[in-house]
Amino acid sequence: MSKEKTHNMASCMLSILDSIKLYDNDSLELGDETLSQMMFRKMGAYDINLNDELGFTHLKPVDGKDIVEEEMWDHYSELPNPKWYEYKENKMSLYERYKNSKTQDEEEKIEVINEIISTYPKIIDYLYNRLDTCFGEHTVYLVHMKVNGEDMLKVGYTKNDVVRRFGEKRYAGQNTLDIIEVVRDNKLQAKGAVDFEKKLKDMMVGYRTESNLTLPGKNEFMDIQYKDDIVKMYDTFYEQYKDVEGLKSPN
Repeated sequence: MSKEKTHNMASCMLSILDSIKLYDNDSLELGDETLSQMMFRKMGAYDINLNDELGFTHLKPVDGKDIVEEEMWDHYSELPNPKWYEYKENKMSLYERYKNSKTQDEEEKIEVINEIISTYPKIIDYLYNRLDTCFGEHTVYLVHMKVNGEDMLKVGYTKNDVVRRFGEKRYAGQNTLDIIEVVRDNKLQAKGAVDFEKKLKDMMVGYRTESNLTLPGKNEFMDIQYKDDIVKMYDTFYEQYKDVEGLKSPN
């Protein structure tokens, strides 16, 4: 290396060092320029090409738009400090954060869900639909119906209107079904409804009707001759579940 080049490099390094000291003392006015840009500018003035000197091709000054606020970039090493990674995570697309949150803790899940709600408030309507299924009001019904002309009782729960319940597609085209009377249709919170229905089914095992029904929930059909006993059982146990509150799994 020539004496002139050695002199230029030493002078450049001293000049950069002086600027860094001024920066550390809050005495250096950079304007829109970053320390990185200042260093490359000074090296250019001394005819020094950092890539040539180090055998690299990728080194370049860091633009101001690439440096985040609050000293998130280490100006000496030009490497990010830990806060920078937090910043990058916050800048990650909401969709990416949503995907990542599925394997993270509840706190992160809640944070991402809240951000989705804030960003896309229309989703609240969809969430309430799901919340109604898992946490909302449900009707525990006892219905007298005819299936293929045979009288029987059915117990169950639904978040919908009881009559509409049996108009759903899953009941269509399998058996002829006519509702004679909605005997009971009391409302409970979702968990209370599930627990109450289970209690009734457990108590009514001996009342089930024997049939070859293809309807969903065929084990929930009871022999009509036990109507008075089943109604009494319903009315007796209903009170025990009026204050039950909790989650039920989605259907």
